[in-house]
Amino acid sequence: MYPPEIGGKMPEKRKKGQHLTWENRQEIQLGLKNHLSFAAIADVIGCSPDTISKEIGILKREQKQQEITTE
Repeated sequence: MYPPEIGGKMPEKRKKGQHLTWENRQEIQLGLKNHLSFAAIADVIGCSPDTISKEIGILKREQKQQEITTE
Protein backbone atom coordinates (compact mmCIF):
# COMPACT_ATOMS: atom_id res chain seq x y z
CA MET A 1 0.00 0.00 0.00
CA TYR A 2 1.24 3.47 -0.83
CA PRO A 3 1.51 5.73 2.19
CA PRO A 4 -1.05 8.57 2.34
CA GLU A 5 1.74 11.14 2.45
CA ILE A 6 2.61 10.35 -1.18
CA GLY A 7 -1.03 10.43 -2.22
CA GLY A 8 -1.60 6.72 -2.68
CA LYS A 9 -4.41 4.45 -1.64
CA MET A 10 -4.84 0.72 -1.80
CA PRO A 11 -6.71 -0.18 -5.01
CA GLU A 12 -8.95 -3.21 -5.24
CA LYS A 13 -7.02 -6.38 -6.05
CA ARG A 14 -7.23 -7.56 -9.63
CA LYS A 15 -8.38 -11.00 -10.62
CA LYS A 16 -5.95 -13.05 -12.67
CA GLY A 17 -6.36 -12.49 -16.40
CA GLN A 18 -8.02 -9.09 -16.14
CA HIS A 19 -6.74 -6.10 -18.07
CA LEU A 20 -5.17 -3.22 -16.21
CA THR A 21 -7.57 -0.40 -15.43
CA TRP A 22 -6.93 3.32 -15.72
CA GLU A 23 -6.53 3.35 -11.92
CA ASN A 24 -3.93 0.57 -12.15
CA ARG A 25 -1.97 2.59 -14.70
CA GLN A 26 -2.12 5.65 -12.45
CA GLU A 27 -0.82 3.54 -9.57
CA ILE A 28 2.08 2.39 -11.78
CA GLN A 29 2.95 6.01 -12.58
CA LEU A 30 2.76 6.96 -8.90
CA GLY A 31 4.99 4.06 -7.96
CA LEU A 32 7.56 4.98 -10.61
CA LYS A 33 7.59 8.61 -9.48
CA ASN A 34 8.29 7.40 -5.95
CA HIS A 35 11.08 5.08 -7.13
CA LEU A 36 9.32 1.86 -6.08
CA SER A 37 10.42 -1.43 -7.55
CA PHE A 38 8.30 -3.31 -10.08
CA ALA A 39 7.68 -5.94 -7.40
CA ALA A 40 6.41 -3.33 -4.92
CA ILE A 41 4.10 -1.76 -7.52
CA ALA A 42 2.85 -5.21 -8.56
CA ASP A 43 2.09 -6.07 -4.94
CA VAL A 44 -0.06 -2.96 -4.58
CA ILE A 45 -1.99 -3.61 -7.79
CA GLY A 46 -2.23 -7.35 -7.31
CA CYS A 47 -0.40 -8.56 -10.40
CA SER A 48 3.01 -9.92 -11.29
CA PRO A 49 6.12 -7.75 -11.66
CA ASP A 50 6.28 -9.00 -15.26
CA THR A 51 2.92 -7.29 -15.92
CA ILE A 52 4.37 -4.00 -14.65
CA SER A 53 7.44 -4.42 -16.85
CA LYS A 54 5.32 -5.13 -19.94
CA GLU A 55 3.04 -2.15 -19.25
CA ILE A 56 6.01 0.20 -18.92
CA GLY A 57 7.39 -1.14 -22.21
CA ILE A 58 4.05 -0.43 -23.89
CA LEU A 59 3.97 3.10 -22.49
CA LYS A 60 7.53 3.79 -23.68
CA ARG A 61 6.72 2.57 -27.19
CA GLU A 62 3.58 4.74 -27.29
CA GLN A 63 5.53 7.80 -26.13
CA LYS A 64 8.23 7.17 -28.73
CA GLN A 65 5.59 6.83 -31.46
CA GLN A 66 3.99 10.12 -30.39
CA GLU A 67 7.38 11.87 -30.57
CA ILE A 68 7.89 10.56 -34.10
CA THR A 69 4.46 11.70 -35.30
CA THR A 70 4.79 15.19 -33.77
CA GLU A 71 8.12 15.91 -35.49
